[in-house]
Amino acid sequence: MDQYKTENAQLKGRIAQIEKDQRPADDWKNLETRASAAEARNKELENAIAFVRYEESSEFKTKHQEPYEKAWNRAVNELKEIPIGPQGQERLMTAQDFIAICQMPLAQARAFADENLGSFANDVMSHRKEVISLFEQMNGALEEAKKNSAQRLKDAQSQFSSTQRAVMGGIEKTFKSESESILADPKNGHYFKPKEGDQQWNDALERGFAFVDRAFNSGDPKNLKMKPEDRAAIVRAHAVLRARAAAFGPLKMDNTRLGKRVAELEKELAAYKKSEPPAGGTPGAPGAPAAPSNAWDRLNAGIAKRARPM
Repeated sequence: MDQYKTENAQLKGRIAQIEKDQRPADDWKNLETRASAAEARNKELENAIAFVRYEESSEFKTKHQEPYEKAWNRAVNELKEIPIGPQGQERLMTAQDFIAICQMPLAQARAFADENLGSFANDVMSHRKEVISLFEQMNGALEEAKKNSAQRLKDAQSQFSSTQRAVMGGIEKTFKSESESILADPKNGHYFKPKEGDQQWNDALERGFAFVDRAFNSGDPKNLKMKPEDRAAIVRAHAVLRARAAAFGPLKMDNTRLGKRVAELEKELAAYKKSEPPAGGTPGAPGAPAAPSNAWDRLNAGIAKRARPM
C-alpha cells in the first residue's frame, strides 16, 4: 500500500508537470507555421547549394557520396581479417593495403592479389571493382556539375531577367490602367484632374502627385544599408501618405455636405429675392428707382415703403 501511494503521488506529479508544460493550441499552430517556413527555406537553400556547390548538396551525398562510403567501409571491415603476403610471411590486411590495391592498374592488382591473397583474391578484387566504380561515378557527377554550372548560371540569370521584365511590365500595365480608371470615375475622378482656369488647384494637385512619387520611389526603409536619416525621411513620408489617404473619405463626405448646404442656401436666397418686390415699382419701369443691391438696402427700402407720414 505504501508503495502504491508513493507511485500514485509520483504519477500525479508527473501529470501536473506535463499539463503545466503543455503548449496552448495557438503555440502549436505557430510552431507548425514556423516549421513549414523553415522547411521551405531549407529547400530553397538546398537548391542553391546544388546549383553552386554540387558536392555539398543532399542529392550528391545521397546518390554518390553515401553509397561510396558504405562500399568502402564494407570492404575494409570484411577484408581486415584476411591474411596478406607470401606464404610463411602473412599478416592481416589493412585499409592501406586495400588502398594500394585500388590504386594499381587492373592487371597489376590481379597479379598482386593472386600472389599475396591466395583464395581471398577474388573477394578483394570484387570489393576493388565496386569501390572504384562508385568512386568514378562520384567524380563523374562532380565533373558534370562543374561543366554545366556556367550554363545553368546563365540560364538562371536569363530566366530571372525574363521573369523580372514580365513582372515589371505587368505592374506598369496595371498601374496605367488603374490610373486611367480612377480619372474616368464619375464620382471621384474630378478630384484628381486639373481644372481649367484654376491655377491654385492645379499647382496643389501637381505638388501632391510629386510628393507621392518621391515617397514611393525613395527606396525601401527596410534596407539595412540605408542611412538612418534617409530611412527616417521615407518613414515620415509614408506616415503622411497614410494619414492623407485615410482622410480622403471623410473630406469627400464633408465636401459633399457643404455642397448640398450651399445649394440649399442659394435656393432660399433666390426664393427670398422673388418674394419681396422692390420699393417704388417694378425695377426697370420708367421713373422707378433702381433695385437695392444688397440685403441692408432692401431692408431700408422696405422700411421706407411702410413708413407712415408724420
